[in-house]
Amino acid sequence: MTKPIIIRELPANKVKQLLADKKFARFKPEACNQCGEKRGFMRRIFKITGVTKAKQGDDETQRLLQFHFKQRYAIDFIFFRTHGQQFFVDSAVCDSCQSTAVTYDIEIDDEVLAKIAEYTGRSKAQVKSGLEMVYQRLQDYTR
Repeated sequence: MTKPIIIRELPANKVKQLLADKKFARFKPEACNQCGEKRGFMRRIFKITGVTKAKQGDDETQRLLQFHFKQRYAIDFIFFRTHGQQFFVDSAVCDSCQSTAVTYDIEIDDEVLAKIAEYTGRSKAQVKSGLEMVYQRLQDYTR
């Protein structure tokens, strides 16, 4: 018998506590797809229980959860996160237009650069240079 999936929105104090964690806070709202706003996002984070670790990355499970969030909470974009052996859904609301179609990005600091360098066998300078080249190509592509 499988356990039921339980979804609970975290209260503001728990969201603040999670966002105080540097590793969790690196992945953050970047822009509203509706109005283009680049700041002023309210985070909504939900704790998900009843989904085994093996199923957390499963496409079918994620589609089911995405459908639930769209229907139940009217949230367009959700991001699946694990942190401290817990499974979360992270979303944001634009303060300007109230849209939930908010894209996220990863803040790359020295710690992240060091990890990428370690995994790829390159120096931090090489990794940073490569990321800057990709960023520039993306900027040129979107213009």
